[in-house]
Amino acid sequence: MPKRRPDIHMDRSARATQVTVTTVARSDVLVVQLSGALDAASAAVAEVSLQDATDPLSPPARVVLDLTDVSLLSAAGTRVLQRVIGVCVERDVKACFVTDFRGAVHSVVTLTLQDQRIRLFSCLEDALGTG
Repeated sequence: MPKRRPDIHMDRSARATQVTVTTVARSDVLVVQLSGALDAASAAVAEVSLQDATDPLSPPARVVLDLTDVSLLSAAGTRVLQRVIGVCVERDVKACFVTDFRGAVHSVVTLTLQDQRIRLFSCLEDALGTG
């Protein structure tokens, strides 16, 4: 009789992904750096962090959303970014993205947020140099 494999149960909490949101204020520019996976499991936490960071801003403030360290951007994560950008547009706060132009996150941002007319940069220094 063949050996029976033990049932394998994966702890769902072990599969939960994490995203880290870090903010750095530089005069009239707020740099928001995201890292990790921005997906359904992390979207709510990321959205609260992004709202907390951007709520106090008013024109002529600018927001640079640095996604270079985002490893995964799902549909839920894209919706979070759309809402944050929408609020910035409503309040006349300029926003842009920094992405690795060779990566999948750049492709997702380009395809899903192109109607927002948000500028994309390949490095933080270039994004900070715009006015």
